[in-house]
Amino acid sequence: MDAKAAADPDVIALRLEGDHLASAVRFAELLGAPDIALDLKLVGPRGRYRLAERIEYLVTGITGSPVNAVTEAACAHADDSLSLYLSVDQADLLLQRLTHLTRDSPAPDGEDQSPPASGDES
Repeated sequence: MDAKAAADPDVIALRLEGDHLASAVRFAELLGAPDIALDLKLVGPRGRYRLAERIEYLVTGITGSPVNAVTEAACAHADDSLSLYLSVDQADLLLQRLTHLTRDSPAPDGEDQSPPASGDES
């Protein structure tokens, strides 16, 4: 998954990039929405808009407050992207959800997705 984060005191921006928004789709799958891109053509503006709308609903449901998601089409120097704009509290709730889900579900291909326990600095 290709993701970048930027922050200021009030907003955390999470930018998910990749071929036809594959990182954004994988992010939603990790949050428990495996069919989020079902019936969407992500190569067109309508499909990108609908994916952003679905991810907004998903993350709003997780955080309990409205979240803004914006997509940008690919160009010569950048892939398609979806950016989520979160408050610090929303980002914390989202991180808690991801941590909980990745610890409780098996990793694909037998990989360990769990972060190391605190104090395990190997």
